[in-house]
Amino acid sequence: MPSEKQQENEYKRVQVIFSREQYELIEFIKGKLGLSSDSETVKLIVFSWLAEKSIVSAFLKGEIKIEVRSLGEGSKG
Repeated sequence: MPSEKQQENEYKRVQVIFSREQYELIEFIKGKLGLSSDSETVKLIVFSWLAEKSIVSAFLKGEIKIEVRSLGEGSKG
């Protein structure tokens, strides 16, 4: 099992704020899809949108380059 420090390097936690109406929609989607957490639901929504816009496939084809850097680098936010 990875140590806590290894897990910090492999994952990034992102905090977002939703209006009441937005959160109600997330709750509705979570229930309809049978998902267990808000974070799982939001992650699914984000990656579904990225896939719909062909951003995921462009990345996988190498058409989009992302510079990988330590999570401690750059701005926070």
